[in-house]
Amino acid sequence: MTVTSNKVSPMYVRFLLAAALLAASPAWAVNKCKGPDGRVVYQDTLCTPESTSREEVRTWGNSGYVGHRPPPPPKPIEPNAKLQAAPLLAMYQRWIDAERLAMSTSRIALAVPASTLQAMRREIQGMQVAACLEDARKSLEELIHKSAEAVLQFMGKEELTGLLYQHIERGQAIQKFEREIAALRCE
Repeated sequence: MTVTSNKVSPMYVRFLLAAALLAASPAWAVNKCKGPDGRVVYQDTLCTPESTSREEVRTWGNSGYVGHRPPPPPKPIEPNAKLQAAPLLAMYQRWIDAERLAMSTSRIALAVPASTLQAMRREIQGMQVAACLEDARKSLEELIHKSAEAVLQFMGKEELTGLLYQHIERGQAIQKFEREIAALRCE
């Protein structure tokens, strides 16, 4: 007669925990930057504009070697000088800077960048613009709101929502705002 135990060994639990942690570990993007002085620096942020060369180093991720592709820089918007869109464009530029900072901040230190994005949303909600700019203002408000929510959800370890924002919603919201700014006709 054989007696079996339904108890799970602590060693087995440790093994499963270690395997889960390894499977959940992120892939890190590393940039190889060569400065004007010829010195090579490896960093996880983008190279500075002064760098003479930039190379993306492939790193090992959960599904093999991966390369990090940062989003393309936003296109400069040159509205008609008659337009009164300068406050919206200034807010748009501030959002670009604030989101870039938030996206390069570790999860534990995201409280200040998240707070900045939320304050920007409240600021644009209260912004008074000409009637012809109202659709563009609403689009920018929606973009800032989605950005702030993605950061907050990432802080709460809801990565899937952040990925959805980063890879789908962000580009659509930026294009919508830029189209509305480019098509403005204020009399």
